[in-house]
Formats: sequence, structure tokens, C-alpha cells
Amino acid sequence: MSRFIFTIIIVLTLAACGTEHEPTQISADSVKHSEEKSMLSEIAELHKDLLNNDGSANRIKANELYQLSLEYIEKFPDGKDRFAVMEYARASSTGAGNLRDSDRILKMLIDEFPNHELRPEKLSLRAFTLWQLGDIAGSTRIYKQIIEEYPNSEWAEDAQGSLQMNSLDMEGGQLPDYFEQPK
Repeated sequence: MSRFIFTIIIVLTLAACGTEHEPTQISADSVKHSEEKSMLSEIAELHKDLLNNDGSANRIKANELYQLSLEYIEKFPDGKDRFAVMEYARASSTGAGNLRDSDRILKMLIDEFPNHELRPEKLSLRAFTLWQLGDIAGSTRIYKQIIEEYPNSEWAEDAQGSLQMNSLDMEGGQLPDYFEQPK
């Protein structure tokens, strides 16, 4: 937010410093574009600092990145980098252990970008996130959707295996030891 205010001050100062012969005109679009670029730059910097030296997520930075990403998503509904920022929000919320927020962002990605090449991956991530949250029925529904919409893809093959695991879990069967029980 402070960068935004700083950017506005600079833009207004430059506008006020125009000569009598060439009045400077600053459009609302250029200010908004400048704000968007500033936010994207700040998001990219936060993303660089997301991991600690041991590879774990820095939860404080992850929460900051998530909040700034949400601010961008709200302010720039037509932003050209919206998909990437939404992915930053998803990754940072997952890294901070906020699976409900991650699910919300995944749903938004899937709904807003129905023809994106990464949609089957995002559907699969959402199904797995729902499984981790204990929503086996929701997870199963999405895995079936993947099989229906992308029948000849590797995502459909993965979904088939995941459906088998979900059916074991729903029927009270024993999951293999290498699978954690959903929370």
C-alpha cells in the first residue's frame, strides 16, 4: 500500500512540475497501470522470499503474499497477470497451511479460466485439497469431472487411481501406509 501512495505522490509531483508550454496530463488509466505494475513487482519480490533456507515455507511471507495477491485480484479484475497472481495466492496459502483459502483460490481459477491449458491440473489440485480437508465426496466429484472432461489425459489416469483411494476411504477401508489420512 505504501508503494501505491509513493507512486501516486511521484505521479502527482511530476504532473505539477510541468512547464507552462506543455501541461502534463495524467490519465486515470496510467495511474492504475502504474499501481498494477508496482503491486506485481511487490508480489514477485515476496514470492522470491517465500521459502526458508531449509525449503519450508516462510509463513509470515506466505501470508503477506496471499493478502497482497488477494488485493491485486480485487483491484484488477481484468489484469493481464491475474492467473499468475491467483496461482501465487494458491501456492502461498498452501505453503502457510491454509487449505481452505487454497481451495477457494483453486475454485476461482477453475471458474474464471475454463479454457486454460492448466485447468485439468488445477482441478486435480482442488480434488486433492478437498481430500486433505476431509471432503471425500467433493474430491470424488471433481475426479469424476476430470475423467469426463479430459478422458484421454494423464490427469484422467491419475483421477482413476485417486477415485479408488477415495472409495476405500469412504467405505472405511484401509488406505496404504504411504497415504496420510485426510484431516
